[in-house]
Amino acid sequence: MPILIGGEGVRVLHRVVEYGDGCIPNWESGTIERVVELNRLSNEALRGPLPTTAYSVPHERDIVRARIGSGVERIVFNIPSNDRTETLAALNRLGPIMT
Repeated sequence: MPILIGGEGVRVLHRVVEYGDGCIPNWESGTIERVVELNRLSNEALRGPLPTTAYSVPHERDIVRARIGSGVERIVFNIPSNDRTETLAALNRLGPIMT
C-alpha cells in the first residue's frame, strides 16, 4: 500500500522523498511550485518523480488546467454531502471544469 505524506512545513518535501511513495498536499497558491521542488529533490535522490494528489482543490477550471504537466497526478475536490440537491448541483458544476 503506498504511503502518501501531506503537510505544509518546510521539511515535508524532504520527508516525502525519504519515507513516502507520494505526496498529498492541501491545495494552496504555491502547490504547483512545491510539486516542482518535490520532483527536483526526488530526482536528486535518484527516486524519480513521485506521484502527487492535490487535496481540497477549488472548483475552478484554471486551477484544474494548471495542474496538467505540473506533476500533479490527481486532484481531489471537496463536495458537499449534506443535501442530495446540493451535492448533485456541485457535481454538475464540476463536469464542465473537468473537460
